Amino acid sequence: MEKERVTFAVGMPTIWIGLLNLLEKEQFDFSALRVIYCGGAAIPRALIAGLYHKNITIVQAWGMTETSPLASVSKLRSYQQDLPLDEQFDSKARR
Repeated sequence: MEKERVTFAVGMPTIWIGLLNLLEKEQFDFSALRVIYCGGAAIPRALIAGLYHKNITIVQAWGMTETSPLASVSKLRSYQQDLPLDEQFDSKARR
């Protein structure tokens, strides 16, 4: 991701938990990464917060093959942008 200057990525929470664990031990330049879309299971709140503190945005997404493949995403609405971080993380982690 660092070498190829990836701008967005998609995967299940287990992948991003592994990435966060790696980022706790090593430094990488992910400055080109704009967003991670995550599906397959609910995103743990700790993962949302951990990636936020590494300047990485993760967004819950849901879809299936029949929806080509994205059907919905969970992003903060404009009026939620100024909420305290804990409330933003709670909102993003709602199932």
